[in-house]
Amino acid sequence: MSSSTEQKPAGSACGYSDFLDIMRALPLFSRVPLDVCKVLAYLSTAETFQAGDVLVRQGEHAEAFYYLTCGRASVSWKDGETEVELKTLREGDSLGGLALILGAGSLFTVRADEETVAMTLTREKFQKTVQRFPQVEPALLQALAEHVLGWEERFLSRHPQEFASLGQDFGLTLF
Repeated sequence: MSSSTEQKPAGSACGYSDFLDIMRALPLFSRVPLDVCKVLAYLSTAETFQAGDVLVRQGEHAEAFYYLTCGRASVSWKDGETEVELKTLREGDSLGGLALILGAGSLFTVRADEETVAMTLTREKFQKTVQRFPQVEPALLQALAEHVLGWEERFLSRHPQEFASLGQDFGLTLF
């Protein structure tokens, strides 16, 4: 995390009730019981990133979930010396759902393009909550499986030729 980032406790500019509303509207948390969502919203913070700050760096261990409440951030992927900008995230976009569950290395770099504020939930706080409320795991796995299926359906309907040419390199739901 950049030294120019600032953490604010829930309850300042964007607080607990906002975080709870956001969390309840996100597909990842849609099946999570309300009492657990309340705990997760309470543990979330508003984090401010300045232009150029990195939220997540490709190859580094992803340690948090972010929901952008304002601002803009770019998603890029680097292959050797070539960096490709893939997408722009804006208010209402999120990233890091898999980081909460897996905590694996990030495939992308996400960098703030301008001052950006994000509701942030760290993996450590999330994991402690899941240990206390183990009924969360099946709900999250269901949401994750639905997300993968939905993504694959959209890709197949939009790019059927690419899907066929990828052969063994595709077909997540065939796993």
